[in-house]
Amino acid sequence: MISLSLWYNIDKEDGIVATTPEELDAVRAFRGPTWPAVAQIVTTDDWYGQPHLHAGLHEVWGFLWFSGPGERNAWISRDPTRSDSSIVQFMYCENEFEVPSDAILPAPLIRLAVHEFAETGERPTCLLWQEWQPV
Repeated sequence: MISLSLWYNIDKEDGIVATTPEELDAVRAFRGPTWPAVAQIVTTDDWYGQPHLHAGLHEVWGFLWFSGPGERNAWISRDPTRSDSSIVQFMYCENEFEVPSDAILPAPLIRLAVHEFAETGERPTCLLWQEWQPV
């Protein structure tokens, strides 16, 4: 597994480092916080110019947002069964993070995709994506 740094709490200046799947699962943001949290996930060694994954979780559902080198736009998860694209709000540190409701997926799939990112450092392939640029 690639060593990852995760930020979701404004009180954590250096982020939380996860080097094993168990440490990744232990991160509070991935245990279903009582508020809709977003964690920014990057490689620990050199995160400038590297892929960035944002994972939002709230109880039993969440979303993923991906941006990487050479990508024209960001990518956000997509649930093909939803046609509504109204806005859902999450919190990244103390900032609002808005995503379309058709990006919401079951939490187990979000966790699976984060683990795939931890292995490959690339955009996870275990779910569908849509190009997305916030308004």
